[in-house]
Amino acid sequence: MKKFIHYRHATSLILINDKKILIDPVLANKETYPPIIYTKNKRKNPLVNLPTTIDKILNVDGIIITHNHNDHFDILAKKIINKSIPILCQKEDYNSFTESGFKNLTFIDRETTWMGVNIKRFIGTHGGHIYNKKLGVSSSYLLTVKDSTVYLTGDTLLTLSVRKILRKIKPNFIIANGGGARMNLLGKITMNNRDLMELAKINNNSTVIAVHMDSINHCEDTREKLNNINNIPNLLVPKDGEEIILY
Repeated sequence: MKKFIHYRHATSLILINDKKILIDPVLANKETYPPIIYTKNKRKNPLVNLPTTIDKILNVDGIIITHNHNDHFDILAKKIINKSIPILCQKEDYNSFTESGFKNLTFIDRETTWMGVNIKRFIGTHGGHIYNKKLGVSSSYLLTVKDSTVYLTGDTLLTLSVRKILRKIKPNFIIANGGGARMNLLGKITMNNRDLMELAKINNNSTVIAVHMDSINHCEDTREKLNNINNIPNLLVPKDGEEIILY
């Protein structure tokens, strides 16, 4: 991965294999959608506007979608994105995206090659234990080009399985969904700030880029809180609109 641009929440761009790949596009203006139900915070979503224009964000070669929730692929994105653009999605979402009119879909079950990138899929633990079924499947993806590896956590907790996978593959970069998203009764459904710091410590040879904060009402941990306690050099916390040149 040569470049990373964070836009908002989990919406980011990576430059890999000389291709611009967009991750989890959420394109609506501030306060377009109601708050996520069964949460303490009742603010409308997204909490903030995008830091740049939609046209600029969509000037890409392809799109990766970790899972089909409105805070990762929203109603507006499904409506306005070119139906012929290459999209990679998890197997469970393929039929839904086909019904939405997308014509250049590739689904991944375990492993595939897409846009010249080898991609392996791992199932995340979005809700924890029995509640994971209530939230549906969310995937993590390992992207490999030559000697460069990028791991997209998607929405998952920092489970023993995740730790084991990352110890084995030792990715160069980890794009980690944090925010400590919580739902009433279900509890924590994504990594919080402490998890992100632990993730960076146990993967100290990886550059960890923390996203998925300050944009959706169910995320309780913020970048400000993380920056106040973060003293780990390999844990980066980009602002909305920030570009990181990696090598």
